[in-house]
Amino acid sequence: MAVFFLVRTREGISSQAGPKISSENNEMGATINNAAPTSRSMGKVCIVTGGSRGFGRGIALILAKEHGCTVYATARDLGKLQDLADQATIECAKLGSEGKVVPCQVDQKDDAAVKAFVEDVTAKEGKIDLLVNSAFQGLVAMTPQFGKTFWQKPLSMYEAEVDNFVRFAYVMSYYVAPVMVKNKSGLILGISSAGGVIYFADVAYCAGKAAFDKMHHDMACELREFGVFSMTLYPQAGITENANFPGGDTPCYAGRAVAALMNASEEDMSQLTGKVIQTREVADKFGFTDVDGKHPDGPFTNPEAVAGVRKAMRNPPHLNLDSPPIDPNGWKSMNAEGFADMFPGYKA
Repeated sequence: MAVFFLVRTREGISSQAGPKISSENNEMGATINNAAPTSRSMGKVCIVTGGSRGFGRGIALILAKEHGCTVYATARDLGKLQDLADQATIECAKLGSEGKVVPCQVDQKDDAAVKAFVEDVTAKEGKIDLLVNSAFQGLVAMTPQFGKTFWQKPLSMYEAEVDNFVRFAYVMSYYVAPVMVKNKSGLILGISSAGGVIYFADVAYCAGKAAFDKMHHDMACELREFGVFSMTLYPQAGITENANFPGGDTPCYAGRAVAALMNASEEDMSQLTGKVIQTREVADKFGFTDVDGKHPDGPFTNPEAVAGVRKAMRNPPHLNLDSPPIDPNGWKSMNAEGFADMFPGYKA
């Protein structure tokens, strides 16, 4: 049995086992205030895993400063989480937001630590309105391996890209779901990618994304009667402290997509629960933009690219016996060695 303990540090929680990104109208004609906290979201309690970097960090910050939420951000690096909390305090003060980020050191490989963390949040808050499953350690392992086939890569790729992603989300959801069911309210939202429906970069990476997406759908099936929703969000590529896709989604854009779903009506969520939706699709539906007042418009984020992913979702090639034969060399265009340049923060 794992032994865990909690250490409180400057409003943070360290949960460990044993000793121990850094408006215009849309095509629907809708607009929202991208910077002012909304009454619908203020006071909500959120958990964002993988909060020390990338999309997780940006999502936590947006929920706190633009929506007045109390956000429990988890990761292994308490220092980076504290930096996030300090930034949130400054930016919330500038906007007059009552939101905050509570840094929580949690190793998601430790089930007992996850359980203790959720129990602590529940004891303090009495509810959890939103869980964002964003913890993913696979990019560190994947980036040096671009251009290789699955049998040329270390076997540990599977653990890094499947176990340390799907299981992380399953265990956190396992402990959060009863809290939401008791309150008959809540949203479990997974942060995934188009690798769940198209081949990109690595077999284990895509397998993990596909399993992750299906898991959130199946959780939705069992949660629906209790008034709780579950779904998956696809940010399109990314521009973060570690990734640099041209014209990619920023953490702010992803954060605004998450907030829009969190604040969506029950009618909208009844239709969306169990499904996968892309950030641009959320923006078009609910009316928000990125920090520059525009939408991302790179090769992976422009409307044509978004439509291409949606087409793949409607007709996945592995489920369609009439789909075109596999191109023997097609994988190389989606797994080129040069792709590592788009993940500068993870290059060896």
